[in-house]
Amino acid sequence: MFNSIGVGEIVVIAVIALIIMGPEKFPEFAKIAMRAFRDIRGYVDDIKKEMANELNPVKREINQLSRYKPEEYIDKLASAVTAAVEDEPEAETKTASDSDQEEQKPQEEAPAESTQDNPPQAEPYKYED
Repeated sequence: MFNSIGVGEIVVIAVIALIIMGPEKFPEFAKIAMRAFRDIRGYVDDIKKEMANELNPVKREINQLSRYKPEEYIDKLASAVTAAVEDEPEAETKTASDSDQEEQKPQEEAPAESTQDNPPQAEPYKYED
């Protein structure tokens, strides 16, 4: 922010302030202005240091991640998955047929239980006149 202001610009600002304020009030104004610039520069430097400290771990992590090539990783993962699926098709079909048979057994028994437990039917409400 104030790093872009050079010595030439500060001299021009000082001359304009001297003309506007006059020689009596200018020294007090110059002291206040220099303190304000120094404080603001200190605040800006502190903020820059804090931001750098907070962002350095993120930068390191991004640099580490940029070393990896996600396309190659996804291709390797996809080939590993397809190889695993091609090697084990018999196990999947057996488990699928076993699970179908287990699901059919409870369905066959379910109608017998439901006929034994018939809930009583409620009588319709009659309005009295």
